[in-house]
Amino acid sequence: MSAVEYKMIIPDRWHIQYAQQVSEWIAAAIKKEIPMLPKKPEAVLDLFNQGFSVIAVEPSTGEMAAHVCLYPYCKAPIVEVGGAIRNPRNEFSGAAAVATVWAIKRARELFPERRIIAVANPVGAKALIEKHGGKILSHDELPHEAFELCGTCPRIAYKTLRQKCCDQPIDLSNSHLE
Repeated sequence: MSAVEYKMIIPDRWHIQYAQQVSEWIAAAIKKEIPMLPKKPEAVLDLFNQGFSVIAVEPSTGEMAAHVCLYPYCKAPIVEVGGAIRNPRNEFSGAAAVATVWAIKRARELFPERRIIAVANPVGAKALIEKHGGKILSHDELPHEAFELCGTCPRIAYKTLRQKCCDQPIDLSNSHLE
């Protein structure tokens, strides 16, 4: 998967610099038209405080290499693995893939009774299906809550989310993780 052996961190409120960095990376990705939902540092820090983020750190430098988070739905027995972002300087490092596997394991640990999903862009969906055995879901199989965060999506109007969402829902509940 990756030539580098990354160190996993479950960040907390003391990792403010990581929250700022994640927010900046997402903003830079959006400017490059990479499909992501914007996140302010405060929103990232809130995920940190709840234990819903996983960070891959380059052990030799201590530099953050990637971040993935969990979104447990309140109204449905689902947890979404998402927001995967990597250090822009490490384009083909595999750090985001490593952090995604850790996030799926974290979701299984924190929410063993819930269905684990991702709503991924085409590149991410392909990897989740081919590498981890994720199963394609239709948008109609997800509760409306799955689309509530999408109101900030720069690609589509909120009123047509379920019909026009260009990301692919993937069920990761029974995925295999290497």
